[in-house]
Amino acid sequence: MPPTPSLRQVALSGARWTALARLVAEASTLAAAVVLARLIPPADFGRAAIALIVVALAAVLGTAGLVAPLVQRRELHQRHIASAAFLALVGSTIMVGLTAGFGNFAAPAIFGDETGELIVLASLAWLLVGVGAASQALLQRELRFRRQALIEGVAVIAGVGVSLGSALAGLDGAALVAGALTTLGCTGILSLLSAPPGLPIPARREVWDICRFAAPVAGSSLAYLGYRNVDYAILGAQANPAQVGFYWRAFQLGVGYQSKISRVMLRISLPLYSRADGPEELRRMRMRIVRTHATVLIPLLALFIGVAPVLVPWLFGATWEPTVLPAQILAVAGMADAVMTGSGPLMVAIGRPGVLMAWNLVQLVLYALLVLILAPHGITVLAIGVATFGLANAAGVQGFLLRRYLGLSFRHVWLDVSAGIATGAAVLVALTLLRGALDELELPDPVMIVLLCLTALGVGGAVLRLLFRPEWEDVAAIVRRSDPVAEPPLDL
Repeated sequence: MPPTPSLRQVALSGARWTALARLVAEASTLAAAVVLARLIPPADFGRAAIALIVVALAAVLGTAGLVAPLVQRRELHQRHIASAAFLALVGSTIMVGLTAGFGNFAAPAIFGDETGELIVLASLAWLLVGVGAASQALLQRELRFRRQALIEGVAVIAGVGVSLGSALAGLDGAALVAGALTTLGCTGILSLLSAPPGLPIPARREVWDICRFAAPVAGSSLAYLGYRNVDYAILGAQANPAQVGFYWRAFQLGVGYQSKISRVMLRISLPLYSRADGPEELRRMRMRIVRTHATVLIPLLALFIGVAPVLVPWLFGATWEPTVLPAQILAVAGMADAVMTGSGPLMVAIGRPGVLMAWNLVQLVLYALLVLILAPHGITVLAIGVATFGLANAAGVQGFLLRRYLGLSFRHVWLDVSAGIATGAAVLVALTLLRGALDELELPDPVMIVLLCLTALGVGGAVLRLLFRPEWEDVAAIVRRSDPVAEPPLDL
């Protein structure tokens, strides 16, 4: 049977509201990034990139172990919520102490004194996340995507404002960390006000229930975050801060921005997967998510590859030109990530967090070895290795996890990504030919960028609408969705 209309409506409404929030947030972030790139030297970006690993760990680990058990449970009692809130506060307090200790005593010897100070500052992220972790889980369980979208938009804008103000005050790398902390703090406080969890009083049985399920989920998230950030850590220990800053910028452009768009689906995937009525509906939902991601993100990344040589120096300044080629290469890893988006929540929803944790640990070890080998050879060689690993990892997730536990074959994936690949290829070919012709005219960079983007929009839209009508309708359904869906109350 197809998904029930109510679940489909919730999915479309959730995707729409979350997409709107991401659009506002990312537009603000991109505008700030352009200004910050001209205010803060690449070396300070490199130092901040190391400290921001702590922020990323807190943002995910601080909620991953609590969101999953509270959202995935069929029945939820107030004792579970109170116990989760207690665990969040205790765990975050412990992590603040451990992180600050590392920043004070170990980090200076590995990364330098300035980076160590930024790590100490970033340690506050754990507490800021812990305050609202249980509330964020409740918002997801209630499917209150509109409220979450509003909170996220306000938090990001506040973080951008703090980053810009701090950078103008001359704080450099600390400005980036302060902005990230502000975003987390606003998210936690607004979530707490929207869905108060009650007094954080632990109950022995409920604490055990949460920890038993949360441990492998948190371990899996830790391994995945290690996979996502170990390259910064290794490069930071082997290269100068400026090279780390160039690589960080390249990774953000090639992989980071598409992953932010993917949060639209990541935000709604676990609650929806957990409410699916059987394996067949799960497979159908998963295939729809993959198809939508591939259809939207692969052509967008192809557009970036085609326009990057003009866009990056013009937007961020000539100082950042060394990031162009690595960013183009890393966009291939971004495409692979787009196809695999949501695999983690899917494995959690079907009750296989231990399998996911084991996979992510293997992935982390292999990736770290690859980075250790390639980092001394420069960021372009490292980018080639990362992109190759991304493609291999996508094939591995499909072959070893999704095919085995959900019955999704490589044929299913090809059917879902073929529209995105064909459209992206057409866009890239058109842009390559056009850029070659426009170079001879010596047009101003803004004019060239506009022409390239309009060409990509026209070519991509024509290919998609003429050759891949179902995929075109999927994207149009999210864009057209205008009638908000009532958000059901929490069923305690």
